[in-house]
This record gives sequence, C-alpha cells and structure tokens, in this order.
Amino acid sequence: MSVPLFIFAATICRQLEDPQWDPEETLTEILTYQNGNDFEGTYMPVLDRLLVNQNQHKKRRLVEEFQNVIGVIILLKTPLSIASLSHLTGVRKSLIDLRLNSLHSVLSVPNDATKPVRLFHLSFRDFLLDPNIREKTEFWVDEKKKHSEITLQCLTVMREGLRKNLCKLELDGTQRTEIDRCLIDESIPPELQYSCRYWAQHLEQCKDPMERMSDVFLFLQEHFLYWMEAMSILGLASELVGMIDTTRQLIPMKDNGYSQLYAFLQDARRFILKNRHIADIAPLQLYSSGLIFTPIKSTIRETFKRDIPGWIYRSPEVVQYWGAELETLEGHSGSVNSVAFSTDERLLASASWDNTIKLWDPTSGALRHTLEGCRIGWKLSFAEDSSYLETDLGTLNLPPSCRNDNPVHSTKLEVRILDNEWVVIQGRKFLWLPPTYRPTCVATQNGVLAMGHTSGRVTFVEFRFHLKNVAKSEVALCIEFAAQYEKITATVNDTLLVPWNNHLMLQTGS
Repeated sequence: MSVPLFIFAATICRQLEDPQWDPEETLTEILTYQNGNDFEGTYMPVLDRLLVNQNQHKKRRLVEEFQNVIGVIILLKTPLSIASLSHLTGVRKSLIDLRLNSLHSVLSVPNDATKPVRLFHLSFRDFLLDPNIREKTEFWVDEKKKHSEITLQCLTVMREGLRKNLCKLELDGTQRTEIDRCLIDESIPPELQYSCRYWAQHLEQCKDPMERMSDVFLFLQEHFLYWMEAMSILGLASELVGMIDTTRQLIPMKDNGYSQLYAFLQDARRFILKNRHIADIAPLQLYSSGLIFTPIKSTIRETFKRDIPGWIYRSPEVVQYWGAELETLEGHSGSVNSVAFSTDERLLASASWDNTIKLWDPTSGALRHTLEGCRIGWKLSFAEDSSYLETDLGTLNLPPSCRNDNPVHSTKLEVRILDNEWVVIQGRKFLWLPPTYRPTCVATQNGVLAMGHTSGRVTFVEFRFHLKNVAKSEVALCIEFAAQYEKITATVNDTLLVPWNNHLMLQTGS
C-alpha cells in the first residue's frame, strides 16, 4: 500500500471506536472501498457516512457546511481553535462543533474550544484536494477557490479588528519587549494574528488573485499602518516586505487599471524599509517618528497623516520625495571596513573595526547572526557555495542556520562605484553620492548596492530594473522610481526618460 500501513490502521481504529456508528457496518463500508486507491479506502467511508439517511436538502446543507469548515481547516497555514475558526469563517461555534463531531477519526478535536483543531495526517488534506475524486464525492475541495474565500475572510477579520494602538499602550516609546504576552494575545486574538501573517500567502494561491485586488487595496488604504503595527508587536516586522512584494508581483505590469495600487505598494515598501527597525523596537513610533520623517509626498504619509500624534505641534522639514537610499542597517559600534554579498544573494556580511562580522538578510533587513572576536583587515568574501567566509586572516565557517544547500545564482548586473562618488550602471554614470553617503567599502549584487560607512552603518541602495534586447544598438533599462514621477519625460546625458507604469524607462544607446 502506498499509504503507510500505520496511517490506514490508525484511521480505521478511530472509526471503529466512534460510538456514533455500528462497528460492523463501519467495517463493511471500509472493505467496500478496498478495490479503489489507498486514499479512497481510508477516507471515503468517513465521508460517505456523513450523508447517510439525509434528504437532498440536508445533504446540500451538510456539503456546504463541510466546505465552510473543513475546507478551511485543511488549507490553514497553522491550525486554529474552534473559537478562532468561528471568528474567521463567520460560522457559529455550535455548528462547527456539530460538523467536527463526526470526523474524530481524521481530525484531532480538543475538548477545549481554545485549543487548535489539527489533522491527524496530511493525507486527508491531499485526498480532499485531489482532482481525481471530484466526480466521486461532493466533499471534494476546490483549493484555489477556497484560498480566494480565505483571503477575503482574512481581510474582513483585519478590517474589523485592526486599529491604532491595539494594546492601548500609555507611552508611544513603549518597547515591544516590554509588552506583556497576555496583553498581546488579548488585544490581537489568534484569528487576527493569523490573518495579519498569512493573507498574502492565501492571495498568492488564488486561481485569479486579481479578483481580490480591489479588496486588498481598500484594506491597505484604510489599515496599512495598523497592520504594520500589529505585525511589529508580534515580532514579525521582518516579514512585511516579503508580503508587500508578493502582492506587488501578482499585478500584471501591463494592467494600468491597478496603477494606483501598484504605486501604493511601492510607497508602502519604502516606508517599511525605512521604519521597520524602529517599529520592531517600539511599534507606536510608526505614527510619530515613522510618519513625520517620511517624505512629504509619500502616499503613506498623506493617507495616514491623521494618525500623527497631536503633541507634535510642528513637523520637521523633510524632503518631498523618496531618495535613492533604500535602507540603513545599524548594529556595528565601529567603522565598517568591508561588506560582501553571498553568491546566492541570501546574505550580506559586514565587517567592522568593532571586531564583529554581522550577517544580514538583504531582503528583510534582519540580522541573522553575529560572529564575535573577528579581527580582519580589508578582505571579506563568501565562498562560491556560501558555506564560509574568506578573509585576509583565514576562513570563517558560517553557522548551519545561515547556509544554503541549494544556491540559485542570479543574472549578474554591472553596478559599481566610480571615484568613490558615482554609481555606475551598465557602464554609465547614474547616481552621484553626496559626501555624507560616500562609503568606506562597497559590495554589489543583482542591482543592490551595499555601502559601509565610518559611522558603523550599512546603507542599501536598490536599483530594480529589467534588461531586455530592444535592438542590437539599444538597451531598455527600466528602473523603479516613486509614482509621482510617472508624468515626467526628460533627457539626461542623451538618455531619454519615459514614463512607463509608474516607472521611468531609460532608453540608451549601446
């Protein structure tokens, strides 16, 4: 049998022990399906008995309730309790209890309604999602359709549950580590925690994610900052950029109908990168430090300026638009003398005169690991397989958590520093660096420039662009800019800047 024997045996034993059913009838039903595939022989008897002695009207209701409850349970990223399932799905707890009551042979259902409901084995999930059983049972679950429904349920839970200062903290400077865990769980219940963390994953797995984009846009316009606060309180600030990027990448580049959402996501990404460090330390600083030091024309600032605390009588002068600096990583106490990207782009290493080497996640900005007591000079690089660091004083092995056994190498793009003041892309001067941004050391990887500074900071500048062959004598270079430039057309150094879907298209001669 391809299904492990112990899974089959355990499921059968639980069915035979169920006091609601006659053991002899149960055994007869089980034997009936032994000529089918292994999953059918294990799970079809469980499903068939749900419809025994029911008229057509009740059968339709049972199938619908099964889809609304069990269809959600099998697709959750982490299990939820009956109480949380009720809040997420809108199905009352008593009805969930009733539907789960006949499924104790395949689901672990605790007596405590606050404990999570779990599958005994993932094979039950695989069986319900298998397209081959669609014609054999009405309990087949349409996976992509169900993900779309869960996405909407998550958005609804967040719109109803998120607000400014969720934990009702008295001081805007309260640090996350000072917030009592019981207060967090009381203020952000499990279904809200789940929705905040996983809505983008469910959106990504919809058959047509664009069907939910209007709901996503409405949610972000009303609750983006409150969602960011909740994620920061939960210690999940490092996941925010990935969720925004996932959503952004689902939007077709040629679909101008969603240009406003795309521009909003671009701005939200910049806001997160600028503020997630302080948000992870003191979440309520999003509304004070986060907003008042954000560029005047930022979409996030304009949308949520009502949330700037009243005790800020006059805001400081800041720039109008986002600049080229993507993010600053802080952690070294001495000057940074060397930086290097791993070949698979998963890590950035920075070495400092404070005798430490810090390993960063370039995508999330999170500090992955610190190597103490590392006295090195100016040489720092990763091995080809990214398993260790090479320095002028020898090699340093990386901890297992920072290694990648299956590295993927990206297309190399030429980004470099010229004369310590110009960023050069594809051989052309592109960005001049003011004196305060000029580095002591640099590293580049796939459009991301990392610069170490004497202050101990590590600064990221990212150039997101697509290279494609337009003609032998021409290369089109698309670089992301803030959406406020979408109507600008200009020529700089014989380079034509053309607006393109909230980007500037640079068309240059070869």
